[in-house]
Amino acid sequence: MLEHPEVEIHNNLVERDIREKVIKQKISLFNQSWEGVRAWDLMLSLAGTCKKNGVSFFKFLLERHNRHEKMPYLGQIIAQS
Repeated sequence: MLEHPEVEIHNNLVERDIREKVIKQKISLFNQSWEGVRAWDLMLSLAGTCKKNGVSFFKFLLERHNRHEKMPYLGQIIAQS
């Protein structure tokens, strides 16, 4: 910790990511299949990654769905930061 002050001491970001999934499960009374679980996990992960990197999740989905290829991939955005 003293050698790397840029690393946060707490894991609040991880806890917030997990909390979002738990709240979604309570509201929807859980997923009906394993495919549904994987789909929600994927979408929540993408939404969280977009939010942490300042990318509009809605614009990201539209860009990928319409295949405009104007917006860089998330991996490229993460690598630049």
